[in-house]
Amino acid sequence: MSGKARIRFEGVGLHRGVFSRIEVEPLIRAPLENCSYTFVSKGVEIPALASHATGESFRTVLQRDGICVETVEHLLAALVCAEIHYARIEVDGPEIPILDGSAREFLRGLKSRAGKKACENEPLPIRHVVEVRDESGFARLEPALKLSFSLEFSPEFQWVGGKSVHMDFETSRWREEVAPARTFGFREQESVLRQMGLIQGVSLQNCLVFRDGEVENPEGMRLEDEPLRHKLLDALGDLALAGRPLRGRFVSRNPGHARTQALVRKILAHPMG
Repeated sequence: MSGKARIRFEGVGLHRGVFSRIEVEPLIRAPLENCSYTFVSKGVEIPALASHATGESFRTVLQRDGICVETVEHLLAALVCAEIHYARIEVDGPEIPILDGSAREFLRGLKSRAGKKACENEPLPIRHVVEVRDESGFARLEPALKLSFSLEFSPEFQWVGGKSVHMDFETSRWREEVAPARTFGFREQESVLRQMGLIQGVSLQNCLVFRDGEVENPEGMRLEDEPLRHKLLDALGDLALAGRPLRGRFVSRNPGHARTQALVRKILAHPMG
C-alpha cells in the first residue's frame, strides 16, 4: 500500500517525554498470522499480541528482540473504534505520542480510512469463564453474544464519577462516549512517578489532573465520569492484544494493564475458537 495511505501522528510521549512520530498503514489483510496489528521499530516487527506485552504498570509496552514500543493502548483502542481491522504501525521513537491523552485525536486522523473493505477478522468467542486474580483485583471474560464491559472499583480506587461503569461495545457510541476520555493522575503521586522515570511528558494538555480531589485542568472534565471511561478505553486497547476481536463479557475489579494482559495471554494459551 502506498505511502499516501498512511496516517501520521507525532508528539511527545506521556511517560518518556520524548518526541516520537508514527505512521499507521491500514491493511486489507492481517500483517502477520493471527495478529490484527503490528508495530515496527528500528526494523523489528513487534506483533500486537499479549505474548509480547511486558506486564508493565501504568501503560502497555510491547517488546521483541530487545526493542520496545511503549504506551500503545490508546492507539489500539482507536483502531478498534475506527473499525480498522488490520494495520501496520511504523514507530520512530520509544513511545506512541500521547496527543491529548485520549483516543479522540487518533480517531480524527484515522476516520478517513475507517470502513475500508478488509478481509473478515473472525471474532474469538469466549466459550467458558477465564479469570486471573491477585490481591488487588481480578479480570475475567465470560461467554456472551457480544463484547461488553463491566468494571468495578474498590473504595481506594474510586475516583470522581462513581464506583462502577458498565457498557456494551458499540463503535459509534464509544467514539462519542469513551474515546474522548483522557488519561488521568493525581498531583500527590507526581514526585514518586517521576522518580520511577514515568510521566516525564505529562501536562494539563494531555492529562486530567486531580489535586485533593479537585480537577486542576481549567476546562474541567469532558465527561461526568471521565476517569472511569478512560479505564474502559484502556481495557479495549489491551483486549486488542488477543489478535482477534473478542466476543464475551469483560468483568474486572480494579482493572489494570498487567492484569488484563495476563488474562489475554491465558486465553491465547488455550484457544477457544
